[in-house]
Amino acid sequence: MRLLLALTVVLPLLALVAFAIDQRAQLWQDARRDTEGTLSILYRNMQTLLETHELVLDLVEDQIRDMTDAEIAEGAVSQRLATLVQRLQHTVSLLVQDAEGKVLAASRPFVPGHSNADMDHFIAQVDAPQVHFISDVYTGRVSGARSFAISRRRSLADGSFAGTIHVAISPIAVAQGFRAAMGNLGGVALLVRDDGRVLVRESANADAALASMETAAEYGWMRLDAWRQVAPFPLRVGYFVDLPARKAACWRQLLWTAALTLLVILLLSGAAWMTWRSATDRAEALAELRQEAERRHRAEAGLQEARAMEALGRMARGVAHDFNNLLTVVLGNLETLEESLTDPVLRGMAQRTIGAAEASARLAASLMAYARTQVLRVEAVDAAALMHDLLPVLRDLASPSITLRLEAEPGLPPCLADPAQLQAAVGNLVSNARDAILQTAGLQTAGERRMPGHILISIRRATPPPGAAKLAAGCIGLSVSDNGGGMAPNVLKHAFEPFFTTKPAGSGSGLGLSQVFGVITQLGGTVALHSEAGEGSAVTLYLPMAGTAEAPLPAEAQAAEIQAPEPAPEPAPSARILVVDDQAEIRTMISRMLTMAGYQVVTAAGGREALARMEAEPRFALVLSDVLMPEDIGGVELAGRIRAGWPGTPVLLMSGYTPDVVGTEAAADGFLHKPFTRQALQAEVRQLLARAAGGGRPDDPLNPG
Repeated sequence: MRLLLALTVVLPLLALVAFAIDQRAQLWQDARRDTEGTLSILYRNMQTLLETHELVLDLVEDQIRDMTDAEIAEGAVSQRLATLVQRLQHTVSLLVQDAEGKVLAASRPFVPGHSNADMDHFIAQVDAPQVHFISDVYTGRVSGARSFAISRRRSLADGSFAGTIHVAISPIAVAQGFRAAMGNLGGVALLVRDDGRVLVRESANADAALASMETAAEYGWMRLDAWRQVAPFPLRVGYFVDLPARKAACWRQLLWTAALTLLVILLLSGAAWMTWRSATDRAEALAELRQEAERRHRAEAGLQEARAMEALGRMARGVAHDFNNLLTVVLGNLETLEESLTDPVLRGMAQRTIGAAEASARLAASLMAYARTQVLRVEAVDAAALMHDLLPVLRDLASPSITLRLEAEPGLPPCLADPAQLQAAVGNLVSNARDAILQTAGLQTAGERRMPGHILISIRRATPPPGAAKLAAGCIGLSVSDNGGGMAPNVLKHAFEPFFTTKPAGSGSGLGLSQVFGVITQLGGTVALHSEAGEGSAVTLYLPMAGTAEAPLPAEAQAAEIQAPEPAPEPAPSARILVVDDQAEIRTMISRMLTMAGYQVVTAAGGREALARMEAEPRFALVLSDVLMPEDIGGVELAGRIRAGWPGTPVLLMSGYTPDVVGTEAAADGFLHKPFTRQALQAEVRQLLARAAGGGRPDDPLNPG
């Protein structure tokens, strides 16, 4: 019993010491994990925010590129700027200034002649363009709000300074995002320029923030902070975990455990069985507590990831909608331009430009897929024909100093792929190969023999690599190889890791190969990389076959894929069509397309105007309307009202992006995705008119409605 009584004292004390050591280690481990996790969220949020505003600057620059200062100063540009700012919750204002710093257009009302020539984001762009200049925090003279700006230089054709475009971001909104990212973890979040200027600082508790940033050690507890560069911008985000609060909580738990241990010692001194039972219960309680903490951390990590992807999805949806609307105008005007050209050289240039615009539309769809806002469109693809169509774009991407060749095995069966995603993946690989070749050429000395750079795209039947059980039925190998500098073994093993790159800072995100790997594996294929230092690199995409060599696509299907669409037949002039869209450029383009086909076209700038025209002129053969018109009645509601008031009039809806494609298609008689060609538009209109007429086949060229 004396031994047992001694054990009832010694063992609990030893357990208390062990628990304290374990709690110390657990606290440090949790703090490090929370620091890295919170910093990752802060980094992703800032990168998304800055890239979104870079896209806004690109969009504004494209819109005013060919405009004079007087044209910019007209009210239409300011209205477009105001519309853009309304969609961005972190944006304070958007300005266009002339070479003297005077405001030409702004998203907020301003006094004509107002000048910002003394602001640092204007001064920095005067002598030479600062690509990613971030200003210090200032108080807006018009808005009165605290802001920091991203500025963009405007240059004339001869490179001289023409003024600036700048977008002002609210540090208060950024701080709110920091607070949401930190949640109940506390601590300090910072946004700092590379020169040390603090733009945003957010902390849950000022005293805790000061204590967290102390550099001296206290009782063995060291400072814990982390920083990450928001490339390519001259900004860093940092996070200081609230160690003092965590230490205080740990000490409270240790004191509580010590008191409990003393009580256990007093109670167990009279009976050995109580000692055993209490110790067992305590061990089980501690194990359950640790498991609960782990479950909470996993749930929080999943929630943070979901929030980040939701933010990326919202950005991608907004960009894709506006981008597809712009591409609709570009494609329509390019088709008209191509048909009016007689010079074969100019006609070829127009055709290649149309191909590039169509590739841009596919890349917009790729952006939506990457943001998890739409699924992959997997279909049987002739990889050789797809790469042949993309070859001019790839050659432009590879640069004139590098030879790019395409070799395809004849008679290849089709493979299963998403054409847009496959084109984006090959473009990524060609871009990496180009950078590797140019980097190798730049490292060679004057006395070395410079080998000409070349990139080879090879498409052939392939044997699936080991471990690719899904490709056992056969696969197509699409390989992109180069004669660049290759990769060392220590680089090769990290090549597919996200954010890993060997390029200089600011020239690569490290996401290229990881995106290629993700897309190909989602398609059911796999990726192989072979590279040696000084011997170049070869990346092979293994894609599952859509059929076997003995059972390729029917000849009729192959011919249908390569034949150009037949021109729309001449329609009857009696068909009157009402075109509804809130963008004048799109209304004008569609009106021209339909008028060229012989239809009589009436336009309306929104749903309310369309209903008014229907009341005044009810005899319309078809109504063609955009889906999203934020300032007016939307296309879905308009279709419902037309069905109720004019049940015999078909409605064709169109959109660059809509959240509910299935519901939108069900609300109307047809749906057309932007961007679209004139042939696609005329074919859809002809089919709906024929169906509404109730006579003849939808594709009957003699019955356009």
